[in-house]
Amino acid sequence: MSRGGRWPRWWRGALAGTLVLGLMVTARAQSVTGPNPEEDPNFPGLSGKVTIASMGGDVTWTRHSGIVLDLHQMGSPAFAGNIPAVMLPRLPDGRPPGSADYLGFIEGEGSLLTFGLKGPVYVFNGSARTLTKKYESADDIPPDVLATLKNRKYLYVSSRDALNVDENALKEANNTHAPAAPKPYEPDPNLPEMVQDGSLPLRWNNGGIDLWIKMPQAPEIPALYLGFNDQDTWLANGAGTVYVWNLGSKTLTKRADSWWDAPMDLRNPSGVLQGVIYYRQHVHRPTAVRGPAPDPNLPPIMSVFSREFLAMVWQFEGNDVSRPLVFLNAGSPDFYLGFDERGTWVQNQYGGVYVWNYKTWKLALVARNKYSVPKAALARLHRPDGILTETASGQ
Repeated sequence: MSRGGRWPRWWRGALAGTLVLGLMVTARAQSVTGPNPEEDPNFPGLSGKVTIASMGGDVTWTRHSGIVLDLHQMGSPAFAGNIPAVMLPRLPDGRPPGSADYLGFIEGEGSLLTFGLKGPVYVFNGSARTLTKKYESADDIPPDVLATLKNRKYLYVSSRDALNVDENALKEANNTHAPAAPKPYEPDPNLPEMVQDGSLPLRWNNGGIDLWIKMPQAPEIPALYLGFNDQDTWLANGAGTVYVWNLGSKTLTKRADSWWDAPMDLRNPSGVLQGVIYYRQHVHRPTAVRGPAPDPNLPPIMSVFSREFLAMVWQFEGNDVSRPLVFLNAGSPDFYLGFDERGTWVQNQYGGVYVWNYKTWKLALVARNKYSVPKAALARLHRPDGILTETASGQ
């Protein structure tokens, strides 16, 4: 920090980019998706109730248009509106009425529901109004049945699941150009300190740290600074749309739909652009080789985030990028497992396994616990420290 109590300009720019980015991606960062969002015919509508005559009670459910909290994961965000929250009546084994963990549905048979980590699995058929115990635990579901499971809440229901590799992500990573490292701070000629002109389509202060786009007959909206080149200054609006600003012509022109399409060689790159550069530098990795590799989903420059904006935050122990500390929703770190083509794998303090992807800004639910992940999937994970991730046999 400088003598006057202000951050150095290059760092203020990076931090400002971080904070504006948080505002811009609130909806996307909090978006948590399942791998196969198909409509479950056993749970139609946003809510409902089916009476199970043989049990003298009701199966009830609710679905939400936004994010809901998965109580089985103790408060971590887990799924969006295509996954129902289900309540069951008292069961024949004496289990009291309560919530069930939805796994998905099998077409023509019903939806699979379970309890806890090792509880029995029931099949609920809404049209037949039946609730039947089918398996002693999720581990007893045959692989051929798992292969037909639709609308999965979890990427992996049990360790008997087939390995699920994102071939599209692998292909994209292999085809992504790795940009050069960002250059030091330079003043942006399109954002001089003293310009104050209400007729311009862009307003700024602090030398461009704070930006606002002014559209005709619309309120000002904050913008994110990306950087500049010999012609223009590059920035993005709240939806991620990229614009170029030129002071000489006093024009603001749309140039791209996402900051991921902005040039990687811009001068004075903001924090978010440095995060994109870091991702693209390190997303290239031989997936069959185990060894030290930087995690592209945890850019060091972007590790200072406000908890209210993002689904996951991170920092590094001793500023060592090989020792990441990741936080989902707790005050103490969760467990970093490693990364693959899907993103960074994290196990929360209550067992749930999630994957965070820096490019999509999404947190997806992988499994109810690490024991439910196939050993082959854990064996594919890379780590910055090169330590092999524990496989299911070593847990």
